[in-house]
Amino acid sequence: MTRRLHGRIALGLLFVAAALAAYVLYGSSPAHATGYVLLSAASAMLMIGAFCTKCPEQGAGCAHGVPGMLAERFLPRRTGPYTAGDYAAVALAVLVIVLLPQAWLVARPGLFVVFWVLVGVAAIEIRTCVCLRCGNAGCPLARQ
Repeated sequence: MTRRLHGRIALGLLFVAAALAAYVLYGSSPAHATGYVLLSAASAMLMIGAFCTKCPEQGAGCAHGVPGMLAERFLPRRTGPYTAGDYAAVALAVLVIVLLPQAWLVARPGLFVVFWVLVGVAAIEIRTCVCLRCGNAGCPLARQ
C-alpha cells in the first residue's frame, strides 16, 4: 500500500472516532454533540493552520489528502521551523478532538474501547507508514 493510502486510512479512522464521540455526546445532549462537532472542526483547522501550512508536501503531495489541500487553498503558506506556538496549537486541537469526549465515552465502556482502538490504529498507521517516508524534515515525527 502507498503512503498516501495509509494517510487517508488513518484520517478516516480518526474521523470515525470523532463521529463515534459525537454520537455518544448526542445521547447526552444534541447541543453537546453539536458543540463537539463545531469545536472539532475548528480544532482541525487550527492544526492544519499551525502544522500543515509549513509542510512542503501540502496540496497534491499530502499523504493525508484533505488537510494538505485545505492548507494549500485556504491558508497562506508559512515557512520556517515549527515553533512552540505551532506545537501548542496542535496539542490544543488534540485535546479538544480526543480528550474532550472522554467523560461521556467512559460511561459507555464498549464505545470507549472502540474509540481508543480507532485512535490507536490511526496513530500507529501514521507513525509507521506515513511519517517515516515524509518529506517534511521540520516535523519531529518524520525523523527516523
